[in-house]
Amino acid sequence: MSGVVLSHAVRAYRGALRGLLTAAYEKCKPPGASLAPGRVVLTVAPSGVVTRVEVRPPHAGTPAGACLAAALRTVRVPPFSGNEVMVEGAVGGP
Repeated sequence: MSGVVLSHAVRAYRGALRGLLTAAYEKCKPPGASLAPGRVVLTVAPSGVVTRVEVRPPHAGTPAGACLAAALRTVRVPPFSGNEVMVEGAVGGP
C-alpha cells in the first residue's frame, strides 16, 4: 500500500488520540483536582494495535500514569502498511 494509506491511518489515530486523552484525563485525574501537564508516546503496529505506551514525567511511575497507560492501550486504528508509528500527545494541565 502507499504512503497515503499510512498517512490516513496516522491522521485517524491522532484524531482518536485527542478524544481518548481527554477521556483518560477525566478518568485518571484525582477527584476535585487536575493532573500536571505531561506527555505520552504511543507506538502503533501496522495491525492498528497499540503495542507500547510511554508515560513521561511527571506521571511516569505514578498511579495516574498507570491509569493513563491502561486507557491509551485501548485505541485501535485501521491497519496500514509499513513500520510501526509513534504518536506523541499531551495530557493534563489546570
